[in-house]
Amino acid sequence: MTTKITFTDADTLQNPFPRIWKSLWYPILSRAIVLGKFGFLKTTGEKSRLTANVNDLAETVNTPGDAPRYLSRYQLTPRPRRSKMSRLLNVLVMGATGGTGRATVERLVAEGHRVTAFSRHADRLASEINGIITVNGDATDPTAVAQAVVGQDVVIVTLGITENPFRVRFLGPARTPIDVRSRGTKNVIEAMKKHGVRRLIVQSSYGVGATWGFLGFADQLLFNLLLKPQIKDTEIQEQYVRASGLDWVLAQPVHLKDDAADETSPYLSTQGETRLMKVARQAVARFLALAAREEAYVGQSVTVSG
Repeated sequence: MTTKITFTDADTLQNPFPRIWKSLWYPILSRAIVLGKFGFLKTTGEKSRLTANVNDLAETVNTPGDAPRYLSRYQLTPRPRRSKMSRLLNVLVMGATGGTGRATVERLVAEGHRVTAFSRHADRLASEINGIITVNGDATDPTAVAQAVVGQDVVIVTLGITENPFRVRFLGPARTPIDVRSRGTKNVIEAMKKHGVRRLIVQSSYGVGATWGFLGFADQLLFNLLLKPQIKDTEIQEQYVRASGLDWVLAQPVHLKDDAADETSPYLSTQGETRLMKVARQAVARFLALAAREEAYVGQSVTVSG
């Protein structure tokens, strides 16, 4: 997770001693200040990174690109920067009838946003969720996607294949193209650029890209033997997102579960750390809605765990 900490002038240390003593007292005092401010944190064995001098630490924390390296491993209370997006939004949810897609629609509606649900059978949601617009369409159809994107502030992509993974792996999917994630996302990106929509939130999968090395042996075996074609397409999807030039956020949830989430917020990390290897779809939906209205996660891949 990303947390911004700003050191004011009052927090900046001024050297009251002659420069000749700086090499003696400054490292000790700097360490004391760091541990005083962050003493409640549990380190991961990299104590030397917390002994950086205070001026360097302040510079690092105040640099958005660098802050996650030092802070994301700790469970701090998130204080994302408010943005102009913090208002009621027009949000398009692609793949709205899937498990996470539906949960996201429900979450956005509960927050008061104007939601357009897009899927091949989106009209199924009309009688179950009040106040939404439903669009029956195929994400691999550029024209249908472009029409749905018009007038939106944010697009959230939760595309996937809901068929039995064994059938998909050995026989191929019966109803959904194997490359629905990448093709659908590419269509979304092109439509967003055409119509001037900037915020793109995409659900990917934990273990894709840089988080592959965090998977255990059993999960790596599962990915290689059973989910390989789908993971390959998700990798392509992420490449499209990163190269889009849009204000994108990638969400990488761990193993999804359908039981209702409790009131605990999902554990978020920009460095691939997890708390549990399962997370409720409702918890993922909470993060997707948060990423839609806040700018703190723009340009980052965020691991979402329980």
